[in-house]
Amino acid sequence: MGATLRAAATSRAATVRERAGKWPSPPNAPAIKSDDLRVKIRTRPRSPLIVIVVDCSESMQALARMSTAWHVALRLLARAYLTRDRVAVIAFGGEDAWTVTPPTSSVMLARDSMRRLKVGGATPLAAGLQLAQRTILNDRARDSGSQAVMVLISDGDANVPLRAGPWVQQEIAEQASKLKKLGVKSLVVDANPRQEPSALMRQLAGWLG
Repeated sequence: MGATLRAAATSRAATVRERAGKWPSPPNAPAIKSDDLRVKIRTRPRSPLIVIVVDCSESMQALARMSTAWHVALRLLARAYLTRDRVAVIAFGGEDAWTVTPPTSSVMLARDSMRRLKVGGATPLAAGLQLAQRTILNDRARDSGSQAVMVLISDGDANVPLRAGPWVQQEIAEQASKLKKLGVKSLVVDANPRQEPSALMRQLAGWLG
């Protein structure tokens, strides 16, 4: 109401100046017109969604690789706790990817769920990217202004396609491009302890932008 009265008073003052010497002064109470109406709109703060996508395939069983993965993931969760960001955890291994923790503001829940992850099987990296995309789209369906960051932790030894055929790298490029088009900011963490970084992870960083 206060903003409406201020707008009306400002409008009335301008009218008085314009009519000075020509018209009688208007009454003291400002006449409220439709242009003067002001409505208070309350908005709730939007906390970003951090989607952590973790490679749980057999190739990650090497101590150095899983150590890297855990170190990065736990640091991200600690930061999310301090900044009150929401987190989701996705794992991929064997023949598919699965949701470990859906989007939540409970960082402790995400951390405890990650501790129960088991490593083994092949590396369906494209499936992990695809599930990350679905998770982000579902979150945006509930809140169109939702911002998302995806963090992929893998050694890059992908070997399982989404559909039968020798399409592994092509599918990874396609899923990465879709995430980029959605405006998702991404971070690629190469968990391979080799001195030379994984060629696929290098390419993937480029596809994700």
